[in-house]
Amino acid sequence: MEQEKIQKILDIYPPFLFVDEIVAIDPGIESTTFLSIKQTDWFFKSHLISSPTMPGVLLAENMLQTCMLAIYADHDAGQAKGLIHQFKVTLREKITIQDTPLKIKTNAKIQSSKRGLTKATCKIYNHKSKKIIAEAEITHFVPANIHP
Repeated sequence: MEQEKIQKILDIYPPFLFVDEIVAIDPGIESTTFLSIKQTDWFFKSHLISSPTMPGVLLAENMLQTCMLAIYADHDAGQAKGLIHQFKVTLREKITIQDTPLKIKTNAKIQSSKRGLTKATCKIYNHKSKKIIAEAEITHFVPANIHP
């Protein structure tokens, strides 16, 4: 049921869904999610074969999806989604196949939101060690809500 709820809010489906579970959600304020990374995940078979590593863009996608849960959790499923205007990502740790199984915890916090423009920060943590794996600053907007 959890996956269906996430898919309905985000309108994103496997294999491109990078959120397994919503830990907490406060619409318009904050969201926290979990993702379990397994040795059998598809990207390990095709990215840096000599030392299989989770692509950083997929970590960025995990942060975006967690952030979008905070933004869209209380919206109608059919409502138009916005665009990512700016996205600044810092990767601090890599995730290799040797790190698996690994559970990551992602937290997104809305810093401000008005007139269709939302600014947020996001961090991914190794759930066990609590080390920061990646972080981002995100600016999201819904063009229909921006007025001159």
